[in-house]
Amino acid sequence: MGEDLGKRHDAGHVDIPRLREDAMHAPFFAFWVPVFFRGAEAVRRTLDLRDAMQSVLDRHKEQIELATTAADIQRIVKTHKIAAFLTIEGGHAIDDDLRVLRMYYQLGIRSMTLTHARNNNWADSANDTPVHNGLTEFGNEVVREMNRLGMLVDLAHVSDKTFYDALEVTSRTQRRPRQQRRLF
Repeated sequence: MGEDLGKRHDAGHVDIPRLREDAMHAPFFAFWVPVFFRGAEAVRRTLDLRDAMQSVLDRHKEQIELATTAADIQRIVKTHKIAAFLTIEGGHAIDDDLRVLRMYYQLGIRSMTLTHARNNNWADSANDTPVHNGLTEFGNEVVREMNRLGMLVDLAHVSDKTFYDALEVTSRTQRRPRQQRRLF
């Protein structure tokens, strides 16, 4: 935070000039809070990241705009701006509270990975020793609420069992015969 993403930087993950040079029209901006921050502190840090992103959007509105739908992405890209799609990297950032998830949605966040490097209180991570045998009942509620809101359920970093549990509970998958599946 505090860097001007409108200027090219030699360090860091991203800036607007490098996005343009690499023809990245609709990048996902992941709000990552380390998993050792839990509860209200994880929420506060996630909100700090959202606020920092808002500063970028406000400062560079001629170059980048928040996209909350596929139609937004198409519209924004047609105007030669970058369509910023916001995501949360790790379900621990909701502090086990669906109201927090809904507030993130109100702030324009449209995707969340269920876990990151460690298990949370409701889902097992691929990088930790399983303790829930996949998703807990609350984990199922998280997936259902994300479906209801229209958020992408990102299954990166989850254990195999969490992956299959999420597929079982989700209502938003399109199941096609294997030969018809597309990567994009």
